[in-house]
Amino acid sequence: MYCLSDYLGITCVTEWGGEPYLAQGEIKHMRKYLVSASILALVIAVFALPLATFAGPPDSATMQFGRPDLGSGCNFPCVDDASFHAIDKIAPGAVAISAGGTVDFEVNGVHQVAIYEPGITPKDIEPDDDAFPFVNDAEGRIFLGGFNPAMPFTDSFTFEEPGKYLVICNITPHFEEAQMWGWVIVK
Repeated sequence: MYCLSDYLGITCVTEWGGEPYLAQGEIKHMRKYLVSASILALVIAVFALPLATFAGPPDSATMQFGRPDLGSGCNFPCVDDASFHAIDKIAPGAVAISAGGTVDFEVNGVHQVAIYEPGITPKDIEPDDDAFPFVNDAEGRIFLGGFNPAMPFTDSFTFEEPGKYLVICNITPHFEEAQMWGWVIVK
């Protein structure tokens, strides 16, 4: 019989017929250790998942108005190919933040951010024909961002109250034809 030292303590091995084998007591000890370690790992997994879930939404998010690196590849002042690919979309289409959190709107190209109070849907928005190419529906609008098609810029807005806020591109063809709108969900 000889003993080997390892991180579990001392393991004694007896040679029987020229082959080493663990003593019966050591096998029971190893089984208890493995069962205990498995149960501990399961308990950690069960409690860690709900904690991550209950952490709540983040305090900030970013939405992109247009992706100039995708789509038609046409930059201002040329005329867009009217494909309404990524250059005329909002990405992501929805974000969730905590009340008091801020959303940064990265504006690329011919776009203008407009935010509407909770309860307003895209069907409620009525573009003003006299204001074309702008939607310019002020009813329920709580924010109207800047407009500078010559260079990218960022608008930011802090959402103090919980709710589901409609965010649109204030350019009529983008809103009506490209369905360039999304949501900010404030919890």
